[in-house]
Amino acid sequence: MLGNFSFGDYGKREAIYYAWNFLINELQLPENRLSVSVLDGDEEAVGFWKKDIGLEDDRIRRLGREDNFWMMSATSGPCGPCSEIFWDQEKEVDGDRFLEIWNLVFMQYEQSQGEDGNIILNPLPSVCIDTGMGLERISSIVQGKPTNFDIDTMESMRHRLMEMMATSPKSVSPENLELAIRVIMDHLRAVVMLLAEGVLPEGTGRGHVLRRLIRRASLFGYKIGFNEPFLVGLVPSIANSLGGDDWYPEIVQRQTHIESIIAVEELSFNKALKDCAKRLSSVLKMDDLSLSSKEQPHVTAELALECYSSRGVPIDVITDLAIEHGATVDIQGYHKLREEQMKAAKGTWVGSGDTLVPSQLATWADNAVAPEFIGHDTLEAETSVLYSWYPNEETLKDELRAWVSLKQTPFYAEAGGQSGDIGHVEFVIEVEGEEVYIPCTVEDTISPYPGGSACKIAVEKEYFPYLDEFLKPGTKVSCHVDAEARKATQQAHTATHLLHSALRHVLGDHVVQAGSKVTKDGLRFDFTHHSALTLDNIFDVEDHVHRQIFAPAPVVTSEMLYKEAVSQGALGLFKERYPDSVRVVNILGKSQEICCGTHLESTEQLQDFTITSYSSVSATVRRIEATVGKMAHNSKVQDHRRITHVSEQLGIQGVMLQNRVHQLLKERKEDRAKIAQLRRQLAAALKGDRDDTEPVWKGEFKEIPFKLIEMKSKEIDEHYLQERMGVLCGEEPQLLFFFVLPNNKIMAQTLNKSLHCGKILKELLSVVGGKGGGKPNYAEGSLSEPNYLEKFQEVTGLVSQSKQA
Repeated sequence: MLGNFSFGDYGKREAIYYAWNFLINELQLPENRLSVSVLDGDEEAVGFWKKDIGLEDDRIRRLGREDNFWMMSATSGPCGPCSEIFWDQEKEVDGDRFLEIWNLVFMQYEQSQGEDGNIILNPLPSVCIDTGMGLERISSIVQGKPTNFDIDTMESMRHRLMEMMATSPKSVSPENLELAIRVIMDHLRAVVMLLAEGVLPEGTGRGHVLRRLIRRASLFGYKIGFNEPFLVGLVPSIANSLGGDDWYPEIVQRQTHIESIIAVEELSFNKALKDCAKRLSSVLKMDDLSLSSKEQPHVTAELALECYSSRGVPIDVITDLAIEHGATVDIQGYHKLREEQMKAAKGTWVGSGDTLVPSQLATWADNAVAPEFIGHDTLEAETSVLYSWYPNEETLKDELRAWVSLKQTPFYAEAGGQSGDIGHVEFVIEVEGEEVYIPCTVEDTISPYPGGSACKIAVEKEYFPYLDEFLKPGTKVSCHVDAEARKATQQAHTATHLLHSALRHVLGDHVVQAGSKVTKDGLRFDFTHHSALTLDNIFDVEDHVHRQIFAPAPVVTSEMLYKEAVSQGALGLFKERYPDSVRVVNILGKSQEICCGTHLESTEQLQDFTITSYSSVSATVRRIEATVGKMAHNSKVQDHRRITHVSEQLGIQGVMLQNRVHQLLKERKEDRAKIAQLRRQLAAALKGDRDDTEPVWKGEFKEIPFKLIEMKSKEIDEHYLQERMGVLCGEEPQLLFFFVLPNNKIMAQTLNKSLHCGKILKELLSVVGGKGGGKPNYAEGSLSEPNYLEKFQEVTGLVSQSKQA
């Protein structure tokens, strides 16, 4: 969006002139193809268009408030009339002949709502101007293109998409085809820009928007014949048109990363989409069997929620898929269930273990004096109390927790992923003319607001009578940070920077920090990468960090402007909002990051580093946990001892352990294959050779014939049972089978693709007593009635089938 603002410098007349002059004289558009609209009653604007610009009445349209009155909100805030400029396309394009290209907003009122509910307009001291012109709309006009989707920056993507469509033919109406093409082009370009900026697909926030854009583009591709992921094939065309040095070079620089993320996301969604479509098709096909010709197939709220919860397919996509089957969706019911699901999830959440921050602490931000952190230079200080708070109900306990903010504090407040300092403080008060020292343990230090600091202290009961005295502002305090804990935390933090550098060295520069946690016990580091790490990747990263430790480098910190830090290559968190001046931690020749945390003076102080855990947080975010220093050394010692013990149990040398494990795994695989083969042979040998210990019954439910087999033996091997069921279903593939175990567990299985075991079993058990459900070809549940056969006979006309039948 292009435009200009004015807050009192100029008004309507100048805004109208500037816009018209730019269109006519700068862009040289033919005047006879331009017309305008104004708010009906805004004769001042009409006068400027007629007298200053020279427009006749037939090119000035007077419209109502719904078209030509801008408001920030419905009842309050600045507002005012607007005037729009239109381009005559000389024919209808997408249903409109006249294309709006510029909106001139004249904010001249502030509106409020009176006691009677009516809107009151109060004139502003001066008219404010806010204009907006669509860059792509004006580009289509200047380039002589029919729509935004045909301009130069879109041309190569459209051409590539048409090439790809030639290999994925599907009968689609021209209107739906063009709609799909536009959605794909628009969404994918936004996706590429977001990924180039460092945004990643997530379940919340802008990451959620990004994921929805990828999925919707993929969905529209699916609709026009792309049954497999295809979006990655369009990325080069976007890079070619937008990624030049004069435009957005970061697109080309991060193209591999962008393509990898899109590929992972689309592949995941493509599978979910197919599964969802198959599930809906199966259920709706079952509905067709039971509905009358006048009834319409329907997707229940429960089914829609199932598709979302288990497959991640959003409700709008579910609705689109349902429409393809001529079905409706219970959208209102879905949203109600979804809300209940979210409430239940919040109710069962027990927290991450992080400190809960009392809301009272945030009010300290309103005070004039802010705490000063001096912990980079010292671990001890003589200071005084700024603010404090404690819950009154805690005075009933043997020990209470209070919060105190210090004027000068050596305690680092949790920030930037680094945990807060611990230690102890000693308050000094005067009681009856004598100094009394009150020692308290500092259990944590947090930042309750930007720039704030609060120590969580434990106060013993004997000091409760003096609470208000020693926690009042101005009280003298001696501070002592736990030096051992601080050093361990510093080791972990410096190691985190080296780990980040190592990951970028091993995996590529597309790796970006996505979160971290640094404590005295080790570190956790989340980072972006499009695929799972191999063991070799992990070993390479660990080795790279070791090389940095054994080739010592000084850790240097400096304050500089944020822009200067970025220009020098310092890395920072994408989601973080940094002040103008930042602190840069430079591990010379190895790493350079914007960081406010505490660090070692040299990498050799790290002593050791061990990766203890690797996992995936999401499709594009990985997590590494590690220990450093003594803990890393102890971890390696313990691992070595475990290996020695296992090797001794196997009767081999430690160096032979890996080969022996490979051999054991191979033998186990071979044994399992032999056992499975024996089960199949046993099940096949019993084919047609049933006796009275396994009664067989025949029945019919909802005009669907079935057989029910009672498995009387209490010692039934589950794997054998599965093979047995498969053999019986293979004998009569069109039939539905129920198998009942002695513990009243019931299983349903069929090879008939027109039946849905899960739905049938669920409905049957709701009648005969019990609960169950499952997939189209297999389902299971439990019977609640011991005399279930009587219920079956009432509902299904169950009859015994003799061995010869």
